[in-house]
Amino acid sequence: MDLTIESIAPGGEGVAKFNNCTIFVERAAVGDVATVRLYDVRKDFAKGKIEHLIESSKHRQEAPCAYFDWCGGCQWQHMTYEAQLEAKQDIVRQAMKRIGKLDLSDIILEPTMGADPYFRYRNKSQFPVQKGQKIKETGKRRLKVGYYERNSHDLVDINECLVQPEELDLLMISAKRLLEDAGIPAYDEQVQKGLLRHILIRQAQSSQQIIVTFVLFAPGLYALSDNLQNHFAKVAAKLIKDYPAIQGVNLNFNSQAGNRIMGGSTVTIDGVGKIEETLFSKDSALSQKHKEGIKFALSAASFFQINTRQTELILERIYKEVFGDTADSASARTSVILDAYAGVGTIALWLAPGAKRVVAIEDHPQAVLDGRANVEINNFDNIEFEEGDVEKVLPELIKRNFKPDCIVLDPPRKGVSGSVIDSVLQLAPKKIVYMSCNPVTLARDLAKLLSDSSSNSPENREIGENIGYKVERILPFDMFPQTYHVESLALLKRND
Repeated sequence: MDLTIESIAPGGEGVAKFNNCTIFVERAAVGDVATVRLYDVRKDFAKGKIEHLIESSKHRQEAPCAYFDWCGGCQWQHMTYEAQLEAKQDIVRQAMKRIGKLDLSDIILEPTMGADPYFRYRNKSQFPVQKGQKIKETGKRRLKVGYYERNSHDLVDINECLVQPEELDLLMISAKRLLEDAGIPAYDEQVQKGLLRHILIRQAQSSQQIIVTFVLFAPGLYALSDNLQNHFAKVAAKLIKDYPAIQGVNLNFNSQAGNRIMGGSTVTIDGVGKIEETLFSKDSALSQKHKEGIKFALSAASFFQINTRQTELILERIYKEVFGDTADSASARTSVILDAYAGVGTIALWLAPGAKRVVAIEDHPQAVLDGRANVEINNFDNIEFEEGDVEKVLPELIKRNFKPDCIVLDPPRKGVSGSVIDSVLQLAPKKIVYMSCNPVTLARDLAKLLSDSSSNSPENREIGENIGYKVERILPFDMFPQTYHVESLALLKRND
């Protein structure tokens, strides 16, 4: 059928209407008029693919990537960057209206903060591996390394990825060839046999240091034969020799079925297992410490945002919203900050120069160790880590009469639980900063924070009958150009 694309859905597809039925169309742009073939028809919606463009949208462009037509890594290279930013703002807007039922006439929804650059921006790549064709001369198999094909579990074998730096392209190709020559077998998830599952490459933007990690289907180093260990040692030595920026090569062991990338055990087989990243700010409203740079020691498993420059911009905005537009001073450090879902302490460390005290909550033991190490690296004495689930730690803090001035929430895609929201309302900070990678769960959670909670403690009701919050503004950030993913920063103040 012939359809006109009216908007973009949160999953990245174009949206068209036909007889009150919503039709999601792959690789479409707003304004496209196209002949669409439906391949999945349900009661209330359908999915389709463009067979022929009748009229091309003004927002459409030729995708620069040679693999775009079938690779599932990026979804929006066919759209101009301006259109991508508008679509991301609209995705956030629709989530707030439809999921959160929020009145946006009373909330400032800012334009999406674009990225510069919007290609070659990733500081980390993680490529699945599958077995390829046999090499006639040697009898060994090629390795397919890349991203999954759209709507498939087959890999698109790539030699270039336009959203990662060119040096990582070259490194990926070299690693693939060396592993092929060593005869390292790829893991087959269907029969759960083979060895090599993923190739991970992480680069620090400030120092250009690199670590490489091979994820293996094995319980540990002891499960590898001496011959295999020798092969990996030779691959590691060759990579470090050819690429001086590589600080170390790791083996990570993941013997569990499923789509989890990394296992819990990592061994460094050559060099060192960490690199150092430094985040800077040139904003005059921030402290001298920010201008000098805040340092982070990153291992292969450390969670760290993949777009370094956008991370710095988000952190600058968080700092201003928490402390205002004035630079730090010793006399001004009166705020107590709670950083939930803290990871390796990125936000906690960034806020520390302006705070009296920062409490960071993180449940992953290695992330807590990394976070505490980062505190020492930067010589901060006002940050403390609480290890454990946010759901369990917050009630303990309430029992200890902890009174934060601001709570920062930075949860995973699933958002925060009802018990966390209840605890936040009991803690009743003056400000809440909610950083989200999923507009749907953000909208759901904001709606809960805007209303009273029946579990509010009597002492907190003294603040006022409504212990809910007002959303002042929402700021979409483009952390992942060329994809439909959008990071959002919601800023809330308590209803006094």
